[in-house]
Amino acid sequence: MKITLVTDNPKSWIMPYVSELKRRLGQKHRVIWVYDVKKIKPGECAFFLACEKIVSKEILGLHKHNLVVHESALPQGRGWSPLTWQILEGKNEIPITLFEARENVDSGDIYLQTKMKFEGHELVDELRRKQGEATMALVLEFVSRYPKIKGQRQSGKASFYGRRRPSDSELDVNRPLKEQFNLLRVVDNERYPAFFIYRGRKYFLKIYGSDETIEDLSKLEGVKKNSNISSAFVRPAATADARPVWEIRNDPKNRVFMLHSEFIPLTSHMHWFKVALKKRENLFLVLELREKLIGYLRFERKEKHLRTISIALDSRFHGKGLGSHFLQIALQRYKNFLQNDILLAEIKKGNKASQKLFKKFGFRLVKSNQQMYIYRYRFPQ
Repeated sequence: MKITLVTDNPKSWIMPYVSELKRRLGQKHRVIWVYDVKKIKPGECAFFLACEKIVSKEILGLHKHNLVVHESALPQGRGWSPLTWQILEGKNEIPITLFEARENVDSGDIYLQTKMKFEGHELVDELRRKQGEATMALVLEFVSRYPKIKGQRQSGKASFYGRRRPSDSELDVNRPLKEQFNLLRVVDNERYPAFFIYRGRKYFLKIYGSDETIEDLSKLEGVKKNSNISSAFVRPAATADARPVWEIRNDPKNRVFMLHSEFIPLTSHMHWFKVALKKRENLFLVLELREKLIGYLRFERKEKHLRTISIALDSRFHGKGLGSHFLQIALQRYKNFLQNDILLAEIKKGNKASQKLFKKFGFRLVKSNQQMYIYRYRFPQ
C-alpha cells in the first residue's frame, strides 16, 4: 500500500515521531514523506500530522483516505490547540482521535479514539511526548486494520477552541503560582515563553522539570546487572530530552572517558541539541528505564556512507548490561537506515568498557593514535 505522511512545518516538535512512523510503516508498505502539500502524489492513505495549511478538495482527492489526529472527543473541542486548552481546564484524561479529513474543519468520520492520561505535573515536552506516542499508535493501528476498519459519523454538539497567541502565556503577578501552574505546563520556553509585567516592564520565565523524585532515584539505583533489561525502552530523542542528555554528558564519571572531556554549559548544549534534532540525516536515540532517560546513542553523518557512533549512559547504570542492550536494539531496529554506511567508533584508550562493547558487536580495530582507538563496522551485505 502507498502511504503518504504530510508535514508542512519542518520545525514541528512531532518530526522525530513522523520519522519513526516512516521507519515502521516502511517495513511493509511504500511510504512517502512530503513537506509541501503541493507535492503530494496519488496514493491510498495520507496522514496529515503536522500540516498547518488548509488543504484543498483537489489535494484531498489524491488519496482514498486522508487522516488527521486531533486531541479531543470530537465533535467537542474542534479547532486549535485542543490539548493545551484541556490542560488549562484542569483535565488529565484527554481523548485523542484519528478521523477522516474533510473540507469542513475537524468534521470527518471517526476511525479510532483513545485517551492520554497525565498525572498533572508534566510540562509541554512531556505532554508532547505522550501525544507523539499516542499519534503513532493510532496511525499504526489504522494501517494494521486497513481496509476492514470502518469509520463512524461524529455525533453530538460541536464546540470550538480558538487559536492561542504568545500573549496567552502571560502570568498574573497578583495570583498565587500554584493557581497558574497549568499555564506553566503548556508554555514553550523558546516559541512562547511564560512572562509577566511588573512595574511597567516585561519579564520572561523559563520552566524546567526534574526527571526524578527521591523515591524514583532509590528504585532506579536498585537495578541489578542484567535484571529488567527487557523493560528498557529505545526511542528517538525529542526536545524534552535536552536536559537529561546534558546531565549524562557532563557526568564526571562519563567525561573522563570522552575525547572532548570539557564541561559543556547548559546554554551551549541547548542550542546544539536543538540543531541536532533537526538533522534528519543523523540518528539520535535515547534509552529509558521505568520512564526515566538513562542513556543516549548518536549515529552522526560525517560524509557520504560514513557515520560516527557515540554512546553514553547515566553512570549509575554502568556495568549492568544496558549499554549492550541499547546498542543491540539500535543496530537491529535501524538496520535499514544504517546498512549502507560504515560506522566508526572513536574510543579513548582508557575506556576499556566501550572497547569491549563494540568488539562484542563485530566492530574491528582499524586505526589508533596516542589518544584513541578507531573501530569500524559495516553491516553484512
